[in-house]
Amino acid sequence: MVFVTATMNNGLLPYWGLSTVCSSLGFLQPVYTISYGYGLSMLAQSAYRFWNKDSIDTIGKIHLGLVGLYGVRMVSFLLWRSSLKSYKAYQERDSTKKRREKIHKTSQVVGMVLGCSALYVGMFVPAFFNSMEKDSMMSGDIPNAMSIVGLGVATIGLALEGGYDVINQLDFERNFVQSPSTRRPYRVNYNYIGEALFWIGGFLGATRTFTGPLKFLGALPAVAGIAAGMFSEGVGRYKRRRAKKEQ
Repeated sequence: MVFVTATMNNGLLPYWGLSTVCSSLGFLQPVYTISYGYGLSMLAQSAYRFWNKDSIDTIGKIHLGLVGLYGVRMVSFLLWRSSLKSYKAYQERDSTKKRREKIHKTSQVVGMVLGCSALYVGMFVPAFFNSMEKDSMMSGDIPNAMSIVGLGVATIGLALEGGYDVINQLDFERNFVQSPSTRRPYRVNYNYIGEALFWIGGFLGATRTFTGPLKFLGALPAVAGIAAGMFSEGVGRYKRRRAKKEQ
């Protein structure tokens, strides 16, 4: 309720619409439907904010630029991966599984689209707040310094996720075409850690905008959720691979 109140009072309805459209477009792809919608949503929301908002200061522009770049990186990585042999084999297996289990009924798709679009808007809230008028933010060196540090963390997270997405995919492709005796072990899932750092950094980057508890709590839930999910997934995958290696 706090998240809905904070976002609706600040004019985020168009972003919900954009995110819903982008999440729906993701289902045009046979696999990784959620990921395509994720990347498109971040790119579209950032671009719309740039187009629709005047007088964004430097910190706000950097924050929006990072979110837009995140979307570009996500979509471009997915398009590159779709050209690989390992992806095409996975696509066939996944499509067969969906046909067999009759996944993606209309009600399921609608539920996933609405749920994802709500999450993506929530994740965009810190950048949205950070691109408001400066007179609505805290003044002083400390809030600005915190915001700059936070965006630095987000930049590191973006580079970490992007780099290890490519590295892990290349390892996966190499193992797919080689015999089992020459396969290389997978690396630690730093891409998940990078994704968590990106959104945590973005939240910290909006520190100067938290002039009251409503804004703080409006920006927190989605970021906390995605960060916790990514850390959990990264650690879980590492433990499963280590256990499998020790067998």
